[in-house]
Amino acid sequence: MELIKTSITTTITASLTTTTTSRTRDKTDTMDELIKTLRAAIRLHQQGEFSQAEDLYREVLEQDPHQSLALHSLGLIAYKQERFEDAEEFVSQASESDPTTPHLHNSLGVIREALDQPDQAVRAYHEALRLQPNYTDAHKNLAIAYRSLQEYDRAIRSFQAALATNAKDVDCHFFLADLLSDRDRHAESIFHYQQAIALDPALAAAHNNLAIALKLQHRHAESIAAQEKALQLKPDSINFHINLASILQAEGRLEEAITTCEKVIELSPKHPVHHYNLACVQRDQGPGSR
Repeated sequence: MELIKTSITTTITASLTTTTTSRTRDKTDTMDELIKTLRAAIRLHQQGEFSQAEDLYREVLEQDPHQSLALHSLGLIAYKQERFEDAEEFVSQASESDPTTPHLHNSLGVIREALDQPDQAVRAYHEALRLQPNYTDAHKNLAIAYRSLQEYDRAIRSFQAALATNAKDVDCHFFLADLLSDRDRHAESIFHYQQAIALDPALAAAHNNLAIALKLQHRHAESIAAQEKALQLKPDSINFHINLASILQAEGRLEEAITTCEKVIELSPKHPVHHYNLACVQRDQGPGSR
């Protein structure tokens, strides 16, 4: 499931809805021209015309080298182009120029994670949250950073804090459920998978992971229903078929488990483990049953 990257990209581009900063609002005449240039750059940026937007942002910086929105936006372009060191330089300058703006610190954290600096990212997210305690994306990104540091309890608390500010965040429910499941807190994980599904019924991975959590709670009938829903959404997923076969086998529905194992082999005929799994179910069924 490729949700974290999407949420980070959404977070880091959120600042583009802003067209002025406190530095520009108090200016007149020359500043009016600067603001026009800045707005034109933002429009080009939003349209994906990065080269032209970058030229205009640099034009703004020639007049005002500390203009935080132009610096931040250049950082966003560099991030989008995977020039992460350049991105960090621009956004660091922006946060130094405008240290009380939370999203600048949040963006800096995202970039530092891309540079494989999770400890530095954590510090940036904490600064964003010091400035704005109800900042959902900063809580979520902090949780992601803690997870990469294998500080799972802190990651759980950060996802919970994010949900306290926005209970309809699908990503938070899904990844919190994964963490809870990994910590053997299956009843809680089931709740959050169900919340994610309620918000996004087409999220196949949530149905699949819900099925696994339900199986671990020996709720096999519900687990089978969840796994079948996952397969309705992604009928060619080998892993989903394998999971269904395992649940059916645990429930004693061996004929259906065999059929599902055969489907796995049809999808991936050269993998020896799939043939071994089929043989195991057939052994459980006993000789002469088919």
